[in-house]
Amino acid sequence: MAVTNLTDESASPVTQIFYLSIPVEHPLEDATSGAGCRWAEVLELIAESPGFLRLYWGRQVEESKKVQLHIVRETLEQNEDFLESALYLDEVLPLIKSLLTPPHPVHPTIPDIQIWHVHLGQQLAAAAATTTSNAAAAATTARGFGLGSLLGYPVSTALYGNDDDDSWIEGEWLLWADAMRRVEGCKTIAGGRLIKKPVAAAVKPPTTTGGGGGGGGNGYLIYVGWETLKHDDEYHGSPHFKEQVMVLSSGGKGFKEYGHVVFQGFKERGNDNGALVA
Repeated sequence: MAVTNLTDESASPVTQIFYLSIPVEHPLEDATSGAGCRWAEVLELIAESPGFLRLYWGRQVEESKKVQLHIVRETLEQNEDFLESALYLDEVLPLIKSLLTPPHPVHPTIPDIQIWHVHLGQQLAAAAATTTSNAAAAATTARGFGLGSLLGYPVSTALYGNDDDDSWIEGEWLLWADAMRRVEGCKTIAGGRLIKKPVAAAVKPPTTTGGGGGGGGNGYLIYVGWETLKHDDEYHGSPHFKEQVMVLSSGGKGFKEYGHVVFQGFKERGNDNGALVA
């Protein structure tokens, strides 16, 4: 399978990523709990927004209070309009704020909500997922990490500082992605450039940083889905990793914000809500 559609941003929808701090004492996955009921309402309201295609959410493995909510819409403008809308400011945001971790006692200005926008539509199934027996995995990979057979699997994340270097994106990134999809345990790969166009200043709260918020932050966001954390850990100790990380880091500014997230639920336009069943 050739590496295709990994750099064509014009063909990609725009993903709005909410980074939230929600304590594990709020079981978002349990719709029978108070927190879970409020979270379900948040997702239902978001699904009503113009241009909505799908959403998926999960908790970070290393710091479980950190939650990622990915909302995929057709255009950046639809994502920006949502943050200025009464639907968000009057309904969604108050519900989210009711779930957040209390302000830090020493650094109360640290935001509990950050928002990035990224062209994260360039997703590629791993080589193993393109076989007939894994056709379902290949199909769901094209739509998002939180869907179908990818739900519940660890996904590593990293932000590279190469967003303005098209030659890096069209060269080293494609070489790395093509090599990675053949690694044992790799289920899927995606990458996308953070969008630096700032959202409207009227969107307060939340405080926004990174791509699409406040004008700050450069980078190319990379996700790799794995069968298990062990597969990822073992790969990081392999000679192949040492070779390939040099490719990805070539001409770049290094990476930051490395970690893993496990997506636990999703909602897609035209389909029923999905959740990870224990």
